[in-house]
Amino acid sequence: MEADKTVTYPLTVSMKSLEPYTELAEMPRCHYEVVDPISMEPLSVVSVGSKLLHKWKCDSAATSLWCMTVHSCFVEDGSGTQFVILNEEGCAIDRYLLDNLEYGPGELEAQKEAHAFKFADKVVVNFQCSIRLDIRDGECPV
Repeated sequence: MEADKTVTYPLTVSMKSLEPYTELAEMPRCHYEVVDPISMEPLSVVSVGSKLLHKWKCDSAATSLWCMTVHSCFVEDGSGTQFVILNEEGCAIDRYLLDNLEYGPGELEAQKEAHAFKFADKVVVNFQCSIRLDIRDGECPV
């Protein structure tokens, strides 16, 4: 003998009150520099093969509010020719030129050692990157 019985349990669900976020925070100010990895002094003239340290940092009074992703980096030869070295997600395209970045030691900092390179028959190499700042929701993705 089989019997089906439907059972119910009444449950009242109230809306959770949301706490308004009232703290105002200025957008962080970000900068990018290439320094000597030993002296930490900014570099402007180097030789092919020299060790470099690429550093990105955003300054903010509320660093724990933000997540930072360095992305869409390219190197330009001074005449308009560009070569992408980090994609839109911040992943390395050619790990021999620039490998995936290391985030830290601060909350809004990234860095990576690399070796100087240049385009054939060109003297100037310009680096350009974008920095995405997202409101932190738990852990940062990178």
